[in-house]
Amino acid sequence: MTLSKEQIAGKTKYLTHFWIWERDLHWLANRYDMWQIKAAELGFRVDWLLKTWTHPDAGRHIRYMEIPKFT
Repeated sequence: MTLSKEQIAGKTKYLTHFWIWERDLHWLANRYDMWQIKAAELGFRVDWLLKTWTHPDAGRHIRYMEIPKFT
């Protein structure tokens, strides 16, 4: 079985960057200052970070850092 072009493109995006669920980013930013700084860099507001997570799902996938390439 071979992968379609969409599946190949979807697979490679996870090989170039680190990803985190929005809910987990929210949890980490509530507890650790460095994650709060990272969330602000990604465009999240501080007042959003201080609220509790009320959504039933994990939110969206957030690309937060490029994976370093070793040669």
